[in-house]
Amino acid sequence: MESLTIIGAGEAGTRAALHLRERSWDGEIVLIGQEPHTPYERPPLSKSVLTEGVSPPLLSSAEQLRELQIKFLQGCQVAEIDRQSHRLRLQNDEWFPYDKLLLATGASARRLTCTGSEHALVLRNLDEALALRSLLAPGKHLILIGAGFIGLELAVSAQKVGCEVTVLEMAPRILGRAVPSEVAEAVASEHKQQGVKIRCDVQLDHIQALKSGYTVKLKNGEAITGDLVVAGIGAVPEIALAEAASLDIENGVSVNAFLQTSDPDIYAVGDCCSFPHPLYEKQRIRLEMWRCARDQAECAVQNLLGETKEFGAVPWFWSDQFELSLQVVGLPSFAKRAIPRTRPDGVTIYFGLNDQEQLVSAAGIGAVNIVAKDIRLAEMLIAAQKTMNPAELTDTNLNLKKLLKN
Repeated sequence: MESLTIIGAGEAGTRAALHLRERSWDGEIVLIGQEPHTPYERPPLSKSVLTEGVSPPLLSSAEQLRELQIKFLQGCQVAEIDRQSHRLRLQNDEWFPYDKLLLATGASARRLTCTGSEHALVLRNLDEALALRSLLAPGKHLILIGAGFIGLELAVSAQKVGCEVTVLEMAPRILGRAVPSEVAEAVASEHKQQGVKIRCDVQLDHIQALKSGYTVKLKNGEAITGDLVVAGIGAVPEIALAEAASLDIENGVSVNAFLQTSDPDIYAVGDCCSFPHPLYEKQRIRLEMWRCARDQAECAVQNLLGETKEFGAVPWFWSDQFELSLQVVGLPSFAKRAIPRTRPDGVTIYFGLNDQEQLVSAAGIGAVNIVAKDIRLAEMLIAAQKTMNPAELTDTNLNLKKLLKN
């Protein structure tokens, strides 16, 4: 590999560039970022950026990128990938060649499709976070559409700055299949105690702009009026470039176990790609998780440097819910049943087992340092593909470390 061009300067793309230099690779690196900002961390966008107005931590400073001889094209958009001639066309019609290409284009916020959907704000990047921050104020009523992770984190932040918050969810419960129902109920209870109103099983009809504020009309005829509306209904992978270049697409840019696309000179990482996971029967999945983006970037770099490393990291995710931390490891959607382990301190970890009694997930909510230890042990058990005895999982007198050694 003589040079690597990376499209996307988020967590995955920037981490890949830095990891190459950490491994003492001295070839040319071009990092192309569409946003007019130095690469930054995204998790704080729904948290401290909204509640405190602070800037998110940088993934790398412009000075560090220069010192590492990483050519950073800031606020630059790629318009076309010419695979045959190994060239990229930028939006200004400038062409330049690439040797190997890494797609780290991420995902964009999913938009509502109802009448008046243009009135609903979304949160995916720093500019959107700053715009929302300027509108949040004590006494304002925020109507949130969607009770997934992003919607609930927004609810927490808005409530902390003094807003009245109503969350509308189309599904029968919050957090869908992302966590066991018992964990979802605990999260919903915490929101209720903090004054957030959550309504599930509602159907959105349209959004109407008023002289001051907006009305969200439900299909049952009910109208809910607020000062602003925000949609937090998930994200869609950014695949336009890959699709136009005729790369294989399946729930994102399709990559193999080594994160290589259907073109051997192009790899893809992060929110934009789907891959076969070896811990989950090699089913093709796409993970919108901070650590997955980071881990995939490092794995792709190893493969670009000539190694053959299969990506199979155990998924891990956290979400701040007021003073509690929700942590999930593995994929609860693959579990056939949840085994509760209630500790003496009252915290319950729900372990998900498949039909073969293998551990495939674990989820819990509590003080961050309390939940993290058990979740970390569960992560190691999942990675080891351990077959579990449900009775042992529920026995809090039995240390989980012993299950790992068995």
